[in-house]
Amino acid sequence: MSRYTKVYSRIWRDSRVKSLSSEDRELYLYLRTSPHLNMVGFYYLPIVYAADDLQRPLERVSEGFRNLSKTGLIRYDEANSVVLVVDYLRDNPLENPNQAKGACSILGELPKTPLFLDFLECVRRYAEPFINGFETLCQQYAKPDTDTDTDTDPEKVQIIVPPDGGTDDPPPEPKRHKFTEEHMGLAVMLRDLILENKPDAKVPATLDGWANTARLMVEVDKRAPARIIEVIEWCQKNEFWRSNILSMGKLREQFDQLELQMQRGGNRRSGQRGGAGRKPPTGGKYDDLVIHDPDPPLP
Repeated sequence: MSRYTKVYSRIWRDSRVKSLSSEDRELYLYLRTSPHLNMVGFYYLPIVYAADDLQRPLERVSEGFRNLSKTGLIRYDEANSVVLVVDYLRDNPLENPNQAKGACSILGELPKTPLFLDFLECVRRYAEPFINGFETLCQQYAKPDTDTDTDTDPEKVQIIVPPDGGTDDPPPEPKRHKFTEEHMGLAVMLRDLILENKPDAKVPATLDGWANTARLMVEVDKRAPARIIEVIEWCQKNEFWRSNILSMGKLREQFDQLELQMQRGGNRRSGQRGGAGRKPPTGGKYDDLVIHDPDPPLP
């Protein structure tokens, strides 16, 4: 069980969350803060447990799970009672090899479930530095049984973790750059707004390169972080520029033009978010970053 978890206010801007009924939104928040939750958001949860915690009829909770699954916010293996909160690692990232090994041990306690492969995609997107250990785990312990029919139920995917965590070598350390948490916060902000506009946009699994570009914008180009925030928010709201500024490198390249158009009030029908005084929506080790007034996460 996880003693605490992080939930950020940006979830209320997520179009998938906005599309939910109030009851389904409550269920989604429950799944992100459940007393049965573990450190990776991939855990054993019979629907009857959720029904009891929420004090709702079992049929309504089952329908809520189906609704959340349709939006892509969760994956649920009803046959094995395992739930995966898809964006959990985005807001609660693994920070070191020891945590990654602990996560492997947690996976070893789960029932057999094909959701392991979905979880691996989440690791690939939000915890790329530690992907090797999880890929090894998948290749060695999540293969379907070969001595039985292959067209039966999803229990064919097997997850077993040896006592040592499933791999002889620890996951590699992430590549080090000179950027600070402030620079990473700018990178996270741009990525999140890009994904709000286009959820399937191709963004890097790790943002070290983007954060380093943000550092160059501040240290070499002499752009004030608060001004970068304003331009990021404006360009991702602008009907033309949001389809053209899809990386931190492109933001740096077009910054002067973007700033001039923003000052002229370009594309007024798109509106502006007004970035002055905002905190970039960050996650994990970057959540202490404050440029002006913080926008604190939900308790």
